[in-house]
Amino acid sequence: MNCRCILVLCVVLFSGVNAQSGEVVTVETVKKMLENQVPFPNIREFLTQQDSLYQFNGTSDEQIVLTKAAGAAYDRKDLTELLSIVQKKAKGAETELKNKVDRFVNIAKNRRESGEEEYKVALRALMRDGKAIVPYLLKHMDDEDEFQRDAVLDALGKIGDKSDVVVKNARLMLQDRHPAVRVAAAKAVAALGGPLTAAELLDELTHSRDQAIDGIAMALGYLGDKRAVGPLTFILLNSQDKDGRLAAAFALGELRTQDKESVKALLEAIIDNNDERLRRASALALSKIGNLEAVPYIMRAYDRYKSTESEMLDVMKYFKCREAILFLLSHAEDDKPANRSAAIAALKEMTGENMKSGEEWKVWWNYNQDRPEFASLEAANKNK
Repeated sequence: MNCRCILVLCVVLFSGVNAQSGEVVTVETVKKMLENQVPFPNIREFLTQQDSLYQFNGTSDEQIVLTKAAGAAYDRKDLTELLSIVQKKAKGAETELKNKVDRFVNIAKNRRESGEEEYKVALRALMRDGKAIVPYLLKHMDDEDEFQRDAVLDALGKIGDKSDVVVKNARLMLQDRHPAVRVAAAKAVAALGGPLTAAELLDELTHSRDQAIDGIAMALGYLGDKRAVGPLTFILLNSQDKDGRLAAAFALGELRTQDKESVKALLEAIIDNNDERLRRASALALSKIGNLEAVPYIMRAYDRYKSTESEMLDVMKYFKCREAILFLLSHAEDDKPANRSAAIAALKEMTGENMKSGEEWKVWWNYNQDRPEFASLEAANKNK
């Protein structure tokens, strides 16, 4: 192949990289250039003038790959210079990736004040680097601040690197000391899960002895494996771990279970005497399942537990039926401002209408109560 053909080939092969900055250059890119015997000056120019993302790690393995690709086609002096350039790029890439992750976790730490938008921008920037960023994220898995650990798990789950070291680290974080981090770990474990993940988590759940089970339970919910319904229902009914019961209720909702024992357990949990978080979580789970039997239980919870009245009014918005609307209408002029606001907000979300007062809602209902989408519980159950 003459020099002119080689140069043409070089342009054809690498015009995509030359055309725009921000392209990713890996050891495989250079290997292909060497195998195609692109002249060394062209390779040097390509590596030293491109405003690209270099993903070299500078290991001896990379040097061996490039040396083999070069074969006898290049002078030893040129090959030595090439390996030196790659080493320098590796160091530069390492520094850049490290700094990018450091900025990301600092933004995550301050997201309570700075808000979500800056965090989302930083996360998108990380994701453009793909798996190359993962080793630098893993170094922050033990950061003191829970917002930082949460962010690392969020990024790992979205990047999707399913290597053993990433999966192992995410699994370990299911037992993190902070509940929000355990939620993030559950999402990451599900996102990175393989065909055996659910079975392994079910085994862990069985042998957990009621300790640190909420992360595992949530992960099973996100994974969507129906084999988890029975064990999760058992936890909801029998566990002494409040976080575990809460996670079990959530997971059963994620699984959209129609199992009678599970539904019954969730209904009873709506009127649980000891845990107001569980009452709401169980009602939300049944809303995902689409079970309108929750409506009278939510009414009972409202009457029993004064501390969570407005929460029960709010959750009613997910149950579109005549009884739920009448219940909300009865509180749209409540003496308590929090209840009144919650009832009106729930009516707005349920119906898509925008009445501003209890009186306006009652007038609206008089004209709309016969609409078929506002069927009674009895009619809805007959249509199942």
